[in-house]
Amino acid sequence: MSFPYRHLFEVKKPETILSHIAHESDPTNQRLLQEVRTKRIFPDQLISLYSIYQEGAYLADLFTEEARVRTKVWDGKKRQYHSSPYEYWEKHQAQLKGQSLEQQRDSIYLNSQEATQFNIFAATRIYNLVAKLLKREITIFDPFAGWGDRALAALAAQQVKSYTGVDCNPLLVPGYAKLQTLNREKLTFLQASIEEIKLDQQFDLIFTSPPFYNFEEYETISGKQSTSLYPQYKDWLVFFRKLLTQCKSFLKKDGFLMFHIGDTSAAPTLCQDLQRVFREESWKFVQRIDLITKTAKGQLKRPVPIWVYKI
Repeated sequence: MSFPYRHLFEVKKPETILSHIAHESDPTNQRLLQEVRTKRIFPDQLISLYSIYQEGAYLADLFTEEARVRTKVWDGKKRQYHSSPYEYWEKHQAQLKGQSLEQQRDSIYLNSQEATQFNIFAATRIYNLVAKLLKREITIFDPFAGWGDRALAALAAQQVKSYTGVDCNPLLVPGYAKLQTLNREKLTFLQASIEEIKLDQQFDLIFTSPPFYNFEEYETISGKQSTSLYPQYKDWLVFFRKLLTQCKSFLKKDGFLMFHIGDTSAAPTLCQDLQRVFREESWKFVQRIDLITKTAKGQLKRPVPIWVYKI
């Protein structure tokens, strides 16, 4: 009996979804991805329908779902991790046996918590905006490549020359290999911790969604996860400071650094603390972009910000 992965019963071609993402993220198309803009360099808000997020999430799951369903998410009320979807499936296979794959997934996700994914439509739009601003094809560096959603956005964007992603999670290696078959020239993945990376290249954009401290436990096999090496919050902030030093050497002088990160029940002052570290490391704050998802009922979910900086 196998875990009910999406690709076992939902069949969509990645190329078809990428084409749709490219169309809907185009600057001239505002039907599904809306912007709220003042006089800042980038939009203050990117608002997308939940259906858009789901389409991108399905695409990423074609490649990395096997790693994602093994991730544990922090329960702020119980002060412990929820069961991952895979854990719940392992413990309750007898009850799930005989159900359809769709019914199994419904049961699993009602009783566990899944790790979130990045909005591929929003990432594609941001890449297009940066390329337009810099007036060239852009190179992207992602220190925490995660589920491959920002890599997929690089394939959908019109003006991305290359994407280089780093992640220490060994469970992601097979998915990254499959993802590269879509475009080996544009996508590069390095299986290592960010502290191990040494590059002689500089990038136009460093764009990532780092661990929200210990909100998600991705794996314990490698021993290289930031919270495995720095379990105490104050030490993890030191790790983040080192990361910013590395990023300065990887970023072109006119490039942008964008970090998608928000407060959590595990680290309620995370944004405030990281902003302080940015200031102390002499990064110049540009603006905040709020990523907002609109539900089918028209309700806006709590925004998670992207913090934009320059050297």
